[in-house]
Amino acid sequence: LPPELMSLIFLFCLPDDEFIFPDPSSAPLLLCRICRQWRHIALAMPGLWASLFLHMGRFFPMFPNFKEPALADLAAFFCQWISNARSLPLSFRVDDYPKYDDWEPGPTKAEYRSVIGH
Repeated sequence: LPPELMSLIFLFCLPDDEFIFPDPSSAPLLLCRICRQWRHIALAMPGLWASLFLHMGRFFPMFPNFKEPALADLAAFFCQWISNARSLPLSFRVDDYPKYDDWEPGPTKAEYRSVIGH
């Protein structure tokens, strides 16, 4: 199929949710894992990357010795997603609602700022 047709099909592969949770088993990340051609097409489509739902409870490990490299990895991921959206306006939602039990601390404001600051 020509890339232009593939691009249209890829848009229909996006989840119906307003904000896209980055899941390797769904679009757009899944499209990048199929083959080199699909990855090239998906990365050339800013519309696939114009929405993002960061559920911090799923990204931050649940143990007290959370290290800076993991924050750097999350920041790099976030920056790459924004870069893929190119000049399109980006809609994103950052959340940490009850993924944590009452006895487990969630991410701190400083941890959020270190990710968003990149």
